[in-house]
Amino acid sequence: MKNLKNISLFILIFIALPIYAQENCKVLKKDINTEYKGECSKGLAHGTGIAKGLNTYEGQFKKGLPNGKGTITYANGSTYSGEWKKGERNGEGKFTININGKDSIADGIWKKDVFVGKKKVKEYDVIKKIGVSRYMIRKLNDKGNQVTVRVKNNGMYVATTNNINGSSGNLVFSQGRAIFENINTYPFNCDMNYETQSKMGTTSYNVEFRFKILAKGEWLVELYH
Repeated sequence: MKNLKNISLFILIFIALPIYAQENCKVLKKDINTEYKGECSKGLAHGTGIAKGLNTYEGQFKKGLPNGKGTITYANGSTYSGEWKKGERNGEGKFTININGKDSIADGIWKKDVFVGKKKVKEYDVIKKIGVSRYMIRKLNDKGNQVTVRVKNNGMYVATTNNINGSSGNLVFSQGRAIFENINTYPFNCDMNYETQSKMGTTSYNVEFRFKILAKGEWLVELYH
């Protein structure tokens, strides 16, 4: 009988311990600190969990605060889903609020709980560069579907090589420039292979340049020697 009582006591303690630990696992963010269920370390929410209060948060915690990836649903129905740091929206995230039946969305980069702007999207890439001192690739405007290529040697523009190939568009040459017009497929890939003179003008060397345009628009590409 005594052994049975000891076993029963052990079972009760075993069951009670996690409940006690859960009740004493604190969330330090005031708007979600009424109720918590999840992983805990040293008396603080740490790991993955759900915290409720005025608002509801589900995701990762560190030392009692949302940290990592998580989603919060606010009392007014708006939501934020994304990255957190020390209890603040920080990193990539998406905030959505419904106003007069329409969703208003702030999707991009957050810093210290403030939306700072959309995430920058990579619009071009240089795949190969041999014999090029430096280069410049820039979008002149978002309209149009054209890529213009120019080559500069010793501070002077020179005729662009005929050995240039693009994956789309019509290639025309005008005033030493190579122009790909009416590009209809992106990404647009371009390969260049030519010889140019050294700065002293005594020797020549081979140049290889391969680039990729990822977004439509009017683009200018310049190579410098």
